[in-house]
Amino acid sequence: MATPLEKAHKDPESMKARILAVARRIFGEYGFHGATTRMIAQEVGIDISTLHYHWGEKKDLYEAVILDINKDLGQKLVAVERVIHGRPLAERMAIAIDAMTDYLFAYPEISNIMLFRYIAKTRDEVDLKVPEFTADIARSMGLVKHRSAAEVAAGTGGKQSLAEGGSPLLAGSGAGRPGDSGPRKDFPAQEPSLSSPATGGKAGEGAPKAGGEAAAAAPRPAPPPRAMLEVLAVMNAIHNFISGENFFRPMVNLEREEYIAQVKETLKFILIPAFVQREG
Repeated sequence: MATPLEKAHKDPESMKARILAVARRIFGEYGFHGATTRMIAQEVGIDISTLHYHWGEKKDLYEAVILDINKDLGQKLVAVERVIHGRPLAERMAIAIDAMTDYLFAYPEISNIMLFRYIAKTRDEVDLKVPEFTADIARSMGLVKHRSAAEVAAGTGGKQSLAEGGSPLLAGSGAGRPGDSGPRKDFPAQEPSLSSPATGGKAGEGAPKAGGEAAAAAPRPAPPPRAMLEVLAVMNAIHNFISGENFFRPMVNLEREEYIAQVKETLKFILIPAFVQREG
């Protein structure tokens, strides 16, 4: 049986989809505890009972919003990977920063909700089992080495191309780098679905089947802390400029279009030399 979120995706003009779109914006502005289902219903132009009929309780709607933005973000990351694959490192990073910054400025609720989830204090535990992208973006950025399932089973190495199952989003070779706490671990490759929230599948679907059942079931340990922190540094830099726009933009006295352009140039000025220097 299709979930309410699947039904909303299937029919973008439906009441479920209309409620979901408004809920994304309201939760993005006020967070889970600041937003109310009554606020969302009023914005949509329906009564509260209609909202509950389509989405259940507030927590159910919030979980759907989180899953929805993760799906959208995953699809965008995959699309960017396909554009930048095979280009020089600095060019890959510049294109990726431009694309992701433009995308997130167009949908600021994504950055707002991501940051709310990181730092907001909650009165009770909102136990949402939703996908996180940090480990997958680390693989996409080339901060860990990709290996096929067959190579994992055979104990051999080798980084893959995007077409072969790897997904180099921003950075380089994934080999051990100065300042790491230890050698990089290797990871089985995966089709560029970022643990599959973008496609609605289960984590690990799309992985190469070569090498038998043992290879297909190869473990996927977490990337090293250094790689995870580098991902957070890149993504949180973008998120903060977006979520902080109403505070930062008056400080620098820029119109919105110029602010976005300057944010992209600033991100590239700070991030690209660091990655390129280490790659060299």
